[in-house]
Amino acid sequence: MLILGTVIVYGPTGAGKTYTMLGNEQTRENLRKASSPEDGGTDLLDPLTNEPGNPGKNGAAGVLLHALQYAFDQLAGGNRDKDVTLLRCTYVEIYNDSIYDLLQEKGSIDTPLTINELDSKKFVIKGAVEHSVRNIKELLRVIMKGESKTSI
Repeated sequence: MLILGTVIVYGPTGAGKTYTMLGNEQTRENLRKASSPEDGGTDLLDPLTNEPGNPGKNGAAGVLLHALQYAFDQLAGGNRDKDVTLLRCTYVEIYNDSIYDLLQEKGSIDTPLTINELDSKKFVIKGAVEHSVRNIKELLRVIMKGESKTSI
C-alpha cells in the first residue's frame, strides 16, 4: 500500500503556525528535550497521552502531532508500539521566495533548492534530504531537528 501526504503550513511571521502544528511552548520544549542528542531521545514518549511528563500533557499537542499519531495508528493496525514498514519524510521551508532543506547538515542549509517537474502531475524538490522512519518517535525526532533550523 502506498500513501502519499504533504503538510503545508502558510502564513506570516507570528501568525501561530508552529503553535497550531506542534502545540504550546511547553509541548515543544518537552519534544526538544526528549529528542536532543544529549538526552539520547530515549524518553520521547507518546505525545498524545495525558500521563505526567509527556509532551502532549493536558491536550496541548498540536494538529500535526494528532494527525501523525492517527496515521501511524492506521499504518500499524492500531498497535502504537509496532513499527511501520517504511515512511520517508523531508522538512523544507520556503522563506523569501527560496526553498531551504531544514534537514541538511550544518553549512549546507543556506543553499536554496529548486522544484523540478517530473511529468505533468509530479514535482520533486531536488536535493532535499529524505529520512526514513519506522515509528512516531523517530519522526518526531526528525521534525524537531528541522524545527530547530527554521528561519524565524
